Amino acid sequence: MGKLNYTKRKIEGLKLGQVVAKDLLKRIPPSITSKAAIRDPVIDLDTSGRTLKSEGFFEIASALVKVIEYEDDNGKIARLEDLCLRDSQIDTRSLIHLARIISLSAHDLRDLDLSENLITITTDDEVVVWEDFLNSFSNCCVLRRIDLSGNALGSRAFEVLTRVYGKEDPIDLALTPDVEASFENPGMSLRGINQAGIELGSPFRKLSIASSAEKYEDNAENMSLGAVDRKDCSQHVEPKTPDKPGSANHTAVLQTYMTTRGLRSVPYLILSQTAMNETCALYLSYIVVYHNMPEQLLTRVPAAKAGPPTQHLLAYDNETSCRGIIYFPNPQLGTAAIKVLDLSEAVREGLFDDIDPEENFEDESPILNSANASRKTFDTRGSPVVAGRRRSTLSLGGTDHVRYGSKSGISVELDRARSRIQGNILEEFGPGSNNLWRVALKMLTLSRDIRPVIERNQLDIAAGRLEGLKSPNSPNFTSRRPSSVTPLATRSPNQPITTSFGQWRLDNSRLVPVTTTKPSPIKLSPPPSPLSFNVPKVPYRSSLPRGFPEEVWRRIMAIAAGAEDVMSEAQQISVLRWAMDRGTLSKERESLGLKDCAQIWKVLEGMECLAYEMKL
Repeated sequence: MGKLNYTKRKIEGLKLGQVVAKDLLKRIPPSITSKAAIRDPVIDLDTSGRTLKSEGFFEIASALVKVIEYEDDNGKIARLEDLCLRDSQIDTRSLIHLARIISLSAHDLRDLDLSENLITITTDDEVVVWEDFLNSFSNCCVLRRIDLSGNALGSRAFEVLTRVYGKEDPIDLALTPDVEASFENPGMSLRGINQAGIELGSPFRKLSIASSAEKYEDNAENMSLGAVDRKDCSQHVEPKTPDKPGSANHTAVLQTYMTTRGLRSVPYLILSQTAMNETCALYLSYIVVYHNMPEQLLTRVPAAKAGPPTQHLLAYDNETSCRGIIYFPNPQLGTAAIKVLDLSEAVREGLFDDIDPEENFEDESPILNSANASRKTFDTRGSPVVAGRRRSTLSLGGTDHVRYGSKSGISVELDRARSRIQGNILEEFGPGSNNLWRVALKMLTLSRDIRPVIERNQLDIAAGRLEGLKSPNSPNFTSRRPSSVTPLATRSPNQPITTSFGQWRLDNSRLVPVTTTKPSPIKLSPPPSPLSFNVPKVPYRSSLPRGFPEEVWRRIMAIAAGAEDVMSEAQQISVLRWAMDRGTLSKERESLGLKDCAQIWKVLEGMECLAYEMKL
């Protein structure tokens, strides 16, 4: 009942989709076959080689959602484990419906094959669909393989893949005490808990996909914690029927698997024949460094079933140059692309023995020769890094390179290989070809627009004037009224008119001295200050405009530039501080003699926005 194979059906397109949907809906009561579905809820769906297109897949996706969401007193009636849509001619629009299915099957889906289809990412709408599709894997915890080979994905697809991958939580392969106890107690071993083959295997050995019982026993002798032989485990705890969702065994195992989830937890990501170019290789190099080895991740997912699934994984293991992330063959990869991927693999595996740390690596790119001059320094860990923590490599893994080996020559070479590709992209396509670069430069422009243009000396002059206007007793205070004010005199109508001659006056035909009293001055309040701002009491550059804190301006600028879902908070703060610091203008003027692409590269490097930041 669980295996639905339509590879030999002669019908195609919408009609095939309707037939598959009808078979899936038979699982829902009161159908006659619903009882069988309750006994065996596992679904393995295979339409390899049959043309479905978007119309046919929509019928299948609608039925799968209904079946997976259905639940009664007996529990769920469907658990989608394997979904093979190889060469079914589905396009990017189908990913909208597929993302919903993946989210619903996050705790069950183990193998997803989308190879040799028509999935390509070029337009903005396709980028949104692709990002939603990748985010649907965030809770997948038992997925062994994602096969996207044979699809001309394009560079934008790899850029989004790097961004989504970097936002996921890092993988922690350390076992909890409960899991460790399961390996010490034969009766609690996770191996053989249900018929579907849910098992952890031993975390203390390198897993062989199809290892024999003898090989397993040989490996067990070298483990620090004694594991139990497969035969003994099956005799003790192998149940005859699979555990139902919600049962004690199923819940315990699921909680163990959920400690590793998302794209980072998938042992095999197949990206061969995806039209990869130099730009794609640059993005993928950041993922390769942080992706755990397949033998490590396979211990945290259910074992592959016998047959084609196991054969596929064995074939991938035979690839010596690709470990887990399979990107060969890709004919469009040039020398620079292959080099950056090889160096990423070397950093990942810790292969430093063949690298001479004293070797003098020459920069082959004429674009960045001037930009790279006088840029290397040594951090406290003894690893050559770029002043200001270069983000082309070390922002995503600079300090983490130490865990891969003590020699740093290969890290420097990887950094330079990425710089060459970044310079070539900027020269040929400009900063608009990378969403991170475009948004970072836009946020820089907006942040500099809000920066006040008043210089420090102008503020000092304004401050002095303001203090003088505020205090009448200040020596700088100047009244705006005449120095002497003569009040208007009032007289009685019977008072004779007098005429004044200097200090004498004529009174009744005779001169008499004039006696006057000094009028009291009129108190006038000073006019309002023409300045409407408060002079800061601290150095001007330490306070942001309007007195808003840095976090407020970061959020304002991020929203205005559209950087919320593109840049990390650390990168947003770095851009804001770069814009508010006048010293960065002199740094930018120093590179005016370089090409435009090199100048942009240096600004992006200074703002730590050359690459998407990986969550550590």
